[in-house]
Amino acid sequence: MSTEENKAVARRIIEFWNGGDLGVLDEIIAPDYVRHWHGTAARPKSGPEWFKQLAMHVRAVIPDLRFTAEDLLADGDKVVMYYTGTGSQQGEYASMWGPVPPTGKKVAWTGITILRVADGQIAEEWLEEDRLGLYQQMGAIPSPSR
Repeated sequence: MSTEENKAVARRIIEFWNGGDLGVLDEIIAPDYVRHWHGTAARPKSGPEWFKQLAMHVRAVIPDLRFTAEDLLADGDKVVMYYTGTGSQQGEYASMWGPVPPTGKKVAWTGITILRVADGQIAEEWLEEDRLGLYQQMGAIPSPSR
């Protein structure tokens, strides 16, 4: 596939997150999909069914979730995306410090993901997000004093 076709797959994952149609994941997430995510190098998350469970949880916590692809760069089978996410925390969030009850607070964060695309599907992903900022906005951990 061309780099432009691979970028189109990356745009579809943003469209999925903004629309929430789980059926889209059957089209764009490869059966052997693997996500390397926040220190899970030894235990990567995998498969479209896992992705669907993640999506349902995230959308329950932040039902008005919106992602914007700020920049897309492609080379061969890899697409690098810098994105922003926004929404309001309406559900309980499971953080590494314990559950964060719904706050109703508006949150915004940024992230960078590297997607490996194979045959028009996302086969592998490496994801880094500003989780510290997100946790601070939700009140899971204190923000530094100024």
